Amino acid sequence: MLRAKFVLAAALAAATGFATASSITVYPTFIDTSQNRAAVYIKNSGGAPIYVEAQLKKEASDVDAAVFPPAARIQPGKKQVFRLVLPPTQPENGSVRYWRLFVSEVSEKSDEKQAGVANELAFSLPVFQTAKDAKYRLLRDGDGVRNAGNKQVIITRIGDKSEHIWLLPGDRVAAPAGAPIYSGDLLLDAEETR
Repeated sequence: MLRAKFVLAAALAAATGFATASSITVYPTFIDTSQNRAAVYIKNSGGAPIYVEAQLKKEASDVDAAVFPPAARIQPGKKQVFRLVLPPTQPENGSVRYWRLFVSEVSEKSDEKQAGVANELAFSLPVFQTAKDAKYRLLRDGDGVRNAGNKQVIITRIGDKSEHIWLLPGDRVAAPAGAPIYSGDLLLDAEETR
């Protein structure tokens, strides 16, 4: 199920808007835009240079997108902007396109006997391109909530349970009847269906 691919790890707490791992700080932790471009910033907060590679892969899109630069060496205390180039036209019929931005910190081998690179850290961020008029619409159906809209929504709490779930259009998540559903501090309205 696609929704499962968008469950955010605790290290990438969406509520804060940035994530730190190893010597890397990344912000924002997700992209949601109606534009044809976006940017992700990666900062080296460590004491040595790092080498970072970035790649944008289709999840549910009929159109390719690109990231520039595809790789960069980032000096200590400096940041690098990775620019995302998305399709110039908005998704049709108020739908959504999404990709994953895969970011890897790699270390370069200095010993000639060990040529190549070794992966030090890898993670991915969701990238959404939505129509300007797209909206999520939550419907309660028995023991769950379904997104009947054409825009994704992040659910951070159901009742007293903390969550980090991207509820994509058409996806459903278990939720006890009457349990409040939150996105950050915002109480989401979920219509009852009969």
